[in-house]
Amino acid sequence: MTLDRPTWIDIDLEAIRHNVRTTRRLVGPNVKIFVVCKGDGYGIGAGVLAKTAIEAGADAAACSSPSDASAIRSAGVTAPILLYASTSTVDAAATVSLGVIPTIHDFSSLDAFSELSELNEVYIKIDCGFGRLGFTAPEWSEAFQRLASSSRFKVAGLYCHLGSTEDRAKLELQLEKFHSAAAQAKAAGLHDLVLMIASSRVTIGQIGFNMNAVNPGRMICGILEEPWNRLADIRPVLTSLKSKLIQVKMLAAGSTLAYGEAVIGRDMLIAIAPVGFADGYPRLPAGGVALIRGQRVPILGSRATEHTTFDVTDVDGVAVNDEVVLLGRQGEHVITGNDIADHTGVPLIELLPRIGRLARRVYHG
Repeated sequence: MTLDRPTWIDIDLEAIRHNVRTTRRLVGPNVKIFVVCKGDGYGIGAGVLAKTAIEAGADAAACSSPSDASAIRSAGVTAPILLYASTSTVDAAATVSLGVIPTIHDFSSLDAFSELSELNEVYIKIDCGFGRLGFTAPEWSEAFQRLASSSRFKVAGLYCHLGSTEDRAKLELQLEKFHSAAAQAKAAGLHDLVLMIASSRVTIGQIGFNMNAVNPGRMICGILEEPWNRLADIRPVLTSLKSKLIQVKMLAAGSTLAYGEAVIGRDMLIAIAPVGFADGYPRLPAGGVALIRGQRVPILGSRATEHTTFDVTDVDGVAVNDEVVLLGRQGEHVITGNDIADHTGVPLIELLPRIGRLARRVYHG
């Protein structure tokens, strides 16, 4: 056993399965679910996330990093993996060797993959108004014709990334463009394509956008902010960030905290746990709350690299080795990811994957 700080996160694998089942009920039996495993599975672990989700009924995985694709294969996943555009054109052969479905998103990537002697399926990424990766509308006709006439690969799917997901009018315009692109692809000779535009919030809130495939990530991982976390039966997967107290001591009034951040105005019992911003909890702003012995206690000052200080003056019997909950439930109290996001100003989609990628993971279920 390797000795480490008593600081960890809890990951609920049953929540992944539950969220896949919820997604399946939303999209129906005939829509493919590509579980998105970007950023090391949003901090859950790309291999663990993909394997658990596919065993629960997802059809394939999607990611934007070759390292995530390798982790998924190393976890024993044999289902298809869509690799979003993320590699250099000089790495086309190495990309194919990963056993993934590569994305062709512009003419340079089309040229690069066309030069390979061995290539099976590819997906096409188009830009319907998001303004990032993908062929733009003036390029569609030429791109589809070249792709349809190539003997080097089979085009199996067409997808895009939608922006302005809470603006129905803007979404409708993007949907219209996608339908136009799909029609042009079919006219060029590209048939039986997987068509995919719905990420998590679109899958939940925009019925009719699901096509014959969806690629949710955040809803499978339970990383949804208000109001989306109330619109579907989704459970958080990263359920807690915990540590244990390693010191409890009394400070006299007038004592200085940390790097001169504050001078306390009264005698105060403080406690320290070996958890900090190196574990993904943002350093600033100072303050916040934690749970110790079933009580909400103030965080004093900012988080240090691997230490956080708490005011435990009002906690009866507090002692070294007591559990500290910075995210999650203890007794009747709970601190949610949205609570921390509101305090720190770090969006939930950034906050939870950051905690997941930095803190030590403990899997349950």
